[in-house]
This record gives sequence, C-alpha cells and structure tokens, in this order.
Amino acid sequence: HSNGGFMAHRMACEDADEIAAIVSLAGALWNDPARCSPAGGVSVLDIHGDADSTIAFDGGDIDGHAYPGEAATIGKWAGEDGCTGGPVKDSESVDLVAALPDAETSVSRWTGCREGLGVELWTIRGEGHVPKFKSDFALRMWNWLAAHPRN
Repeated sequence: HSNGGFMAHRMACEDADEIAAIVSLAGALWNDPARCSPAGGVSVLDIHGDADSTIAFDGGDIDGHAYPGEAATIGKWAGEDGCTGGPVKDSESVDLVAALPDAETSVSRWTGCREGLGVELWTIRGEGHVPKFKSDFALRMWNWLAAHPRN
C-alpha cells in the first residue's frame, strides 16, 4: 500500500526476470518513464481510489518529488507488456469496500497483451487513501496474482 505500491512498481521495473506479477494499491511509477526498463513482461494490477488526497489518482508531488497519475503508470505497463488495445471497462463493477454504496470499483483491462500478461486498473470511485476493504479482498488479490504466473 502507498509506499509499498511504489516499491512494487520499482521491483517490477528492476527485476522483471524474477517477478511475474504485482498488485499496487495507491502507488505509481517514477515520473520519468525512462527509469523503468524491465527485462521482460510483468502483469500489473493497479488499485487506486479516485478521491485519494495523499497519492493523487491523477499524479502529484511528494516533498518535491513528482509522480505520475494512473493513466501514465498503467499506460507504461501496457506498452511494456505489448498490449495493443484497451482499456476496456468491464460492464459490471466490483464491490471491494463495504462502507461505499453498491459495487464501487470499476475494472479496466488492457487487451492484446503478450501471452500470459495482464494489465488492469481497478478504480475505487469515491475512495481515499486507506480503503476499508471487505474480508475477501486478500483472496481476490491472491487469485489475480495466481492467474498471472511466470510464463
């Protein structure tokens, strides 16, 4: 989460030969996309609240260090993973946060990625920096990671 999400992106950039997939919650890449040159494909799931005022969904600055928004972060991974289409938004949303009404999380998937790779953005509408996830959140994340093994 947060700093850990930034770390997951960095590990994927620097050790793509060892990392099959990451899930980043409220994290991002470097502001300079050239700093991320992975040696291979990495499946990426980014989860971010669109009302996050700590790590802004559209990018921002932390103590003079700029970071990109979700569009640039996930777009970089889509390019690295050879995705030729997308994002395609699922017709149904996912209910991750108990305190928010209805199914609040939209799922966007990039298509045409190299075989075995997945790039997704889960946007939690109306959520800030620290979501109070439902009890099945960890299992959902494990299932996503397990569905994206190293090829």
